[in-house]
Amino acid sequence: MYGTLMQICAIFPLLTHKRLMKAKSHHKNFSIPTYDLPSKDKGHSESLFDIMDIKTLREKYKDYSGEPHKHNYHSIFWLTRASGDVILDAKQFNCENNTLLIIQPGQVANPQENWNADGWVLSVSCMFSLNGQELLSAQIFNTLNSASMIHITEANEVRLMTEVFRELDMEANVKSGFAHNALKDFLLYELLICVCREIIMASAAQELANSSRDSVFAQFQRLVLRHYKDTHSVSEYAKMIGAPIRALSAATEEKVHCSPLKYLHGQISTEAKRELLYTPRSIKEIAFGLGFAEVSHFIKFFKRQTGETPLQFRKRHKVYFDDN
Repeated sequence: MYGTLMQICAIFPLLTHKRLMKAKSHHKNFSIPTYDLPSKDKGHSESLFDIMDIKTLREKYKDYSGEPHKHNYHSIFWLTRASGDVILDAKQFNCENNTLLIIQPGQVANPQENWNADGWVLSVSCMFSLNGQELLSAQIFNTLNSASMIHITEANEVRLMTEVFRELDMEANVKSGFAHNALKDFLLYELLICVCREIIMASAAQELANSSRDSVFAQFQRLVLRHYKDTHSVSEYAKMIGAPIRALSAATEEKVHCSPLKYLHGQISTEAKRELLYTPRSIKEIAFGLGFAEVSHFIKFFKRQTGETPLQFRKRHKVYFDDN
């Protein structure tokens, strides 16, 4: 029995090694699927772009439901109706109706199982160029590379985007006709320019929002320094700034990662500590000086902020004054 046990012990590392080598070989051969442009035709601009509705896309590529994959081309989704999530390079995006979703060449896209959408997807090769418009083409691709998701709210812009996608899809499925290729190219240029305009407007709106938040927080900061001893209400500060409380909250969260009330309380608490450490003023005098109507309110506030009463704070720092 002992001999059998020794044989098993001798064989076990060998079996484990074989399993590990097999697993390593499997992982070594694994790569993320990368898709070429759906259109395989050569010779005209149609070989450099393709458009299809999302229902057809999901039927054609089954892994648009949970499998990570890459494209070697730009994908511009116009989601007329959408819900669920898409992960792009580990960043999660929640899809809504009337949303542009832009996937860059080489990005790992992973639509989740809850992702569901109607609309179109335009696929454009990196080699595509507007005839005689190399600079504009470069500007278009630079713009496309600067965005991932844009939600469109203006009814006219939603209608225009839907019409341009629909018209290009219809014309792309027509095999011939008077000026077919010219019209198709024109619609493609129009669509790309419309998408880029939306990206630029969204970027400008974001910059304006950031600038506005900078201004709101700067005003709040100045007002708190001036009024923290007599004004303890966030709504009063919002009124003085002339901004909704929601905007003040967003600005404060962005700049100092806390609520306006927490920021205000922090200023009051800091000043209370200064008074307790460096002045002989009584706790009652400090409380009234900081705008508290009752000493008990100040003591409760200070304990919530620091975990100890004002008197305990003074004693811990070995500060002794007559506290009448």
